Amino acid sequence: PGADVVIAFELIDDQPFEELSVWILPPANIAQGSYYEEITQGYLVVSYKPPERFEGQDQMAIMIADEGGKIGRVIVPIFVGDIDTLPFPPSLEIVDANLVFPYREDRVEQSYRLVTDNSSITGVHQPPEKMRRGEQTSNNENVYFYKPFKKQFGRDMFIAEALANDGQRTLAFVEVEIEGPPVRHQLRLDGENGLVLGLADGYGENIFEHLDWSFISEGEHSLYIESIDAFDLKGVTSARFYVDHTAPEVIITEGPANGDCVGGDISFIGQATDDNRMRDVKFSVNGANTETLEDFDGSNEEIYDFRVLDYPARSLSNNDRDTMRFDARDLANNVRTETRHLRVDDQPPEILDIFIGDVQLDMENLPTSTDPHILTEDVLIHVRGRDRGCAGMEPVQLTINEQYQYLEFLRSSQNHFYWNLQITEMAAIKYTLKIEVADVNGLATEEIVHLLVDQPIIVDPPDPPTLITNPHAEVPLTGIIPINVAIPNPENTTRIEIIIDGVIIHTSDDDETPLPTHSEYPLPWDTTPVANGTHTIQVIIYEGDSEPIDHIIEVTVDHSNDTTPEITITNLVGGEVVNDEIVPIIATTNKHDDIDHVDLIIDGEVVDTTEILPHLFQWNPTNERDGDHTIVLQGVDENDQVVTEDTVIITVDHTGPVIHGIEPIGEGNGNGPVSGSVPLRIDASDADSDISIVIIDITDPNGNPVIIPGSDHTAEITPVAGSTDPIVWV
Repeated sequence: PGADVVIAFELIDDQPFEELSVWILPPANIAQGSYYEEITQGYLVVSYKPPERFEGQDQMAIMIADEGGKIGRVIVPIFVGDIDTLPFPPSLEIVDANLVFPYREDRVEQSYRLVTDNSSITGVHQPPEKMRRGEQTSNNENVYFYKPFKKQFGRDMFIAEALANDGQRTLAFVEVEIEGPPVRHQLRLDGENGLVLGLADGYGENIFEHLDWSFISEGEHSLYIESIDAFDLKGVTSARFYVDHTAPEVIITEGPANGDCVGGDISFIGQATDDNRMRDVKFSVNGANTETLEDFDGSNEEIYDFRVLDYPARSLSNNDRDTMRFDARDLANNVRTETRHLRVDDQPPEILDIFIGDVQLDMENLPTSTDPHILTEDVLIHVRGRDRGCAGMEPVQLTINEQYQYLEFLRSSQNHFYWNLQITEMAAIKYTLKIEVADVNGLATEEIVHLLVDQPIIVDPPDPPTLITNPHAEVPLTGIIPINVAIPNPENTTRIEIIIDGVIIHTSDDDETPLPTHSEYPLPWDTTPVANGTHTIQVIIYEGDSEPIDHIIEVTVDHSNDTTPEITITNLVGGEVVNDEIVPIIATTNKHDDIDHVDLIIDGEVVDTTEILPHLFQWNPTNERDGDHTIVLQGVDENDQVVTEDTVIITVDHTGPVIHGIEPIGEGNGNGPVSGSVPLRIDASDADSDISIVIIDITDPNGNPVIIPGSDHTAEITPVAGSTDPIVWV
């Protein structure tokens, strides 16, 4: 009681707030009290204070109208005292109300009914000043009739009141709409004296529609609308607008061009620009499936950045007339269209012909693994293809067993492609030739051809044996040089001859001791009296009644640089692998008089010393560990000073290679009679070094040797150094 309450209502209207009219029906049941209203900063502020020494419930009705006749309304319940102890107001509902009066000179009344809960309806109140009341009657059954006065039209409201026996009151609004007389409207361009754009009669919305702006120049203009009603009352309004006849500009910055052949997913990125403001960009394909593209930037109303990403090109109709259309529209509905007419590639290329040498293969029955095409020599492979789509072919790809090995691309011309297939280095086994042809859009076709290589075995003549291991042709000689002879079969050797420039200078018959049983035979050669220049060294080894074997090399004697004593290990170069056999270590020196003796040092330890020429040591690696060992020969003068040395590193390997298996390849499988060429795969390895040679010995079931073409009953194969692939022998 006695409180001062302020209520603020936020106003939303398209008319200026200062042109609003406000009606307030105060709470009559509590002797009104005091109130005032104010419109400020977009709010309707109502202040109300009930009379003192009063407690109870009532309601206040507030209505507000703008110049256009639109009305806002609200009912505010008021409680004075403790709300938990006050009675609630009666209910009041308006039913069967349709108070809409069409325009006519003689008014016809309309009815509505009030429903309440056992309360009396004391009357109906009307706001002042709006429609000047009119006539209202009742049939005492809570049905009310209302008839507006003549010349009244517009929208208004009643306020109905229900009063309970205990004095509690409820208010409700009854809406009324009265149609007015016809109105004449005139629309002019650029002011009240401007060009008449249209005339119209009537009232309501959308009086002027579909105006033709095409003849109005671009730029800013105004519309002037004058309306006169039947009572010669005039209303005027105006609006400014901008005329724009220029369509936006559209640029596709990324994506296929007109006439392009496309396949897979395609994307477009573009931009539409307009001097005023852009509305949207629509995208369609062949006139259907139109969608509005998003402006993915959105920072500038005059620029519209759009994109179409990963559109499935192969979903198009493939009729060479597919059209992708971009329609850019500005706020004035000017439209500029950019189109892309594309061709769709959904057909992979095909392989028409395959020639292997002079043979044209049957494309319907290509050679299979059970019936391969047999190759006996190098051949020319010729493939002809064709692209059934519009993209164009990429170069044809050929692989053998998924590799390009053995194939040499020669040339291509108008979808003809040529390769040279070299079978010389190929094993006599089956191969898979894959032919792949693709277009630039990634559509591909492949064919498989099975081949069998069947080439004669060519056995190269054996290389002449290397008997002279020292000296070497590229090293100038001076001083006493050991001539080291490698004896292939010491147990069968009966005589050795060493010949310099055609003169025998030594034979094994001259030795006081028998021929050595090991594979090295050294002989010192004093080049001091020999003239500078080229000389020949020849070694002939006799083995009983067999044909003697010989070896000739050319060497150069040069005494011009005999200044500093040097020692050289001549029979080892480093990297050799030895096992349990005696290893000769031979050294040469260019100035013997400056060297008193030579020390042999193994892994940093002096193990032997000699003063005798030639400097020859015998090293037994039997008890040495497996692995690398460092061998050093040092030349020491009479003052016990080291004047020269040479070093090599060799490997001791007491473990021999292991053969893991021998397996026939292809048909035959080793279980029955075979003929022709039978490939064998020999799988062998060594833990410490490469396998240097594989010896094959074939016998029949009775143990008799089987003759191998090009040799006796044994064959020797030299694998590729460092290779881990199995050895294939035919």
